[in-house]
Amino acid sequence: MRKFYKGVFLVLHGLMLCAALPLNAANYHVDPASATGAEPGTGAASAPWGSLKAAFASGLLRGGDTLYLAAGSYGEQNLSGLHFDPPLTLQGPGHDGAQAHFSWLKLQRVSGFVVNGLAFWPQTSGAHKTLLLADPESKNLRFRNLEFRGVKAASGYARWSAADWTARKINGALLRGTDMVMQESRFTGLYMALAATGARAQLIDNQITGFSGDGIRVLGDHSVVADNLIRDCVQVDNNHADGIQSWSLGKDRRPGKGVVTGLQIQRNVIIEWLEQGPNQQRPAFGCSLQGIGFFDGMFQDTRVENNVVRVSAYHGITIAGGLNTWIRHNTVLHSREPGNRKRPWIGLSPHKDGRPSVGGVVVNNYAVRMLHHDSTDQSKIYTAGNYWGSYPARDLVAPYEDRFAPKSGAAIIDAGDTLYALPTDLFGRPRLKPDIGAIEADQ
Repeated sequence: MRKFYKGVFLVLHGLMLCAALPLNAANYHVDPASATGAEPGTGAASAPWGSLKAAFASGLLRGGDTLYLAAGSYGEQNLSGLHFDPPLTLQGPGHDGAQAHFSWLKLQRVSGFVVNGLAFWPQTSGAHKTLLLADPESKNLRFRNLEFRGVKAASGYARWSAADWTARKINGALLRGTDMVMQESRFTGLYMALAATGARAQLIDNQITGFSGDGIRVLGDHSVVADNLIRDCVQVDNNHADGIQSWSLGKDRRPGKGVVTGLQIQRNVIIEWLEQGPNQQRPAFGCSLQGIGFFDGMFQDTRVENNVVRVSAYHGITIAGGLNTWIRHNTVLHSREPGNRKRPWIGLSPHKDGRPSVGGVVVNNYAVRMLHHDSTDQSKIYTAGNYWGSYPARDLVAPYEDRFAPKSGAAIIDAGDTLYALPTDLFGRPRLKPDIGAIEADQ
């Protein structure tokens, strides 16, 4: 993570605080290397169980306990019908590079887990296409500090060929249940990196680096996507790549026939290709990324605030079919063509079936242009303080070196609308007299 982002991801999230542990909470241990068959193990540090199956079959685990997983390979695991209150913690080694590695983990009808410090990548080709899968009947699962990779050595994705990417269409995590949290995790060299389809998902402070599908998909009501870094996409099929994407589903499960309510998309940084040094040069098949694309609405009470989006597709931020939509203090610019006057745009547009976007606030955004906004009495959309700039280097410190604050003397300093300004910027710094865009000028 570059220094630019350091402050973004040091936000404390009360939603991650676990309930107080019971006084009789216990610690147990699993070590796959101990599964010799000579002794069954007791779960003690000196006599660990040899497998997760043995640990759950013991009948000893209770809510509030911690199950420590030693470094080693745990292969494919399917946990079902397990419920803990307060949550049971599955804790990986988390030190000296040691990893508790899973090639696949499926959770069915489970609740009350905290999963911390595990690693996921496929053991062999042709294996499961999604590394972590939680079904719709699961709930209250919290994942933190996990590692997802398309292959074990995924950090070299910038040197992969198009054939490599096509052969490695591995998805990271698909969370289909309710009240899911994914935080402070890393997704590298994947197809679809992270998706949450259930209500009240919290996708916070994750790093998605290198993907050939979408960065994040979020479909559930009242979900939060915040403080994530999404960067480096390639194009190897017909999927239109999105940094963050959503759509509604009707009762018949058809896209565009329902309403998604209460999405909050805040303080994310989305960069088509970061280009860090000679080993990170953009490949010839690099994608034309869409930033935040919410198509097939309707979308009710959506908040898109304090995001930085540097992409080359038309849709920098687009809400198609928004009801009471607030788009505030975002910075959107073209990734490769300073002076482009057509894209990327910020759009608050009608649903593709013609239903208009009605109500909301579009203020203090920096972008190339605005599309389909309508400030008439019928739309009830308040627009003010937006700046449409085609030459970001005139307005921002060093926008192609990941420094997106207003430069000294820029017209966007202190030029924001004060009525609906956000109180803080992407880094949490106060806005006294608001600048336009996601980041306040250095004082």
